[in-house]
Amino acid sequence: MLPGKMIPPNRANSSGRCSKEVKFCGLFCIIIILQMMYLHWALRRSIVSSGHHYNPSEEVYLPHASFDQIASDIEISDAAQLLPTNGTLFCFVFTAPKYHRTRVPAVASTWLSRCDHGQFFSSKPIDDYGVFSDIFLSKESKNAQVVLHHDIQQAAVPYSTVFKTIPDDYELLFSKTLLALRYTYRTYPDFDWYYKADDDTFVIVEHLRRYLDKLDPSKPHYIGYRLNKHIPRGYHSGGAGYVLSRAAMDAFDKADLYSDRKKCPPCKYEDVGIGRCLASLNIHPKNARNAKGQTLFNPNRPDQVIQSNGSDSVAADSISFHHLSPQQILNLQLFTYSIERPTK
Repeated sequence: MLPGKMIPPNRANSSGRCSKEVKFCGLFCIIIILQMMYLHWALRRSIVSSGHHYNPSEEVYLPHASFDQIASDIEISDAAQLLPTNGTLFCFVFTAPKYHRTRVPAVASTWLSRCDHGQFFSSKPIDDYGVFSDIFLSKESKNAQVVLHHDIQQAAVPYSTVFKTIPDDYELLFSKTLLALRYTYRTYPDFDWYYKADDDTFVIVEHLRRYLDKLDPSKPHYIGYRLNKHIPRGYHSGGAGYVLSRAAMDAFDKADLYSDRKKCPPCKYEDVGIGRCLASLNIHPKNARNAKGQTLFNPNRPDQVIQSNGSDSVAADSISFHHLSPQQILNLQLFTYSIERPTK
């Protein structure tokens, strides 16, 4: 202020009011920002505590095109087209191009053909694998090589490129499964049971059939190895594989869980997500055990099951094992079907 000059009272009051308004606006903006930050944090905490892990990239690949558009672009191999379109058991195995020369031959030459209809779902066509037979057979398993080599050489691969529109990313397995379930039921609706498995799983199909024979496929069954977390009544491990009855598949399709984000929200973990989707229809997991209480669907290898739970934990009527190399799948095939068991 210059000597001898004074600011008029009305200017002083105006300046004070502006200063207060600026402070008020600034404080208001800070409160709004803090509220938005809190809501974002609370939402993420709610999602995680419920077992659902949101990944923004998933939104891009969740079904956005019509199913008919996607289905019309799926390539079905000649071998798959020759398989039955009705029966008791439909088996579909998830795979990816990086496993076409290793895991695919092992599964295709062992248990998959024992299903009434068994095929692979991948993002790209699968070449016939006869020329790949020696890639995964070690020198130590010459007997297995003799037993399986002829089958491998003669077989063509049954597959469909169901995942052509979805990148091969672990965090997109949920999206793949939604599409696979709708595609399977809409294309092959005349089976009693539908078994979903991974390409590093070994299945004793005869044991699976025997277990399913006791159940009614017209009831909504969801069968496998139950994990009691994330969801109030649990969900089934994806690795051990899980079975849906015809009625469960029909309910899944009619409720349009394929595109209903409210009942079937995106999930980073496929098996958790599918369990939550089915729970919205009041379809809950049935833990498959035998009369001794032993687990039939195993999410690990036989040796891992024994190490964790003891030698009596592997059921004689086990249905599946997971986390197996191609060689281990061939070994289990040999031990299960080619070695004569001693009689008492």
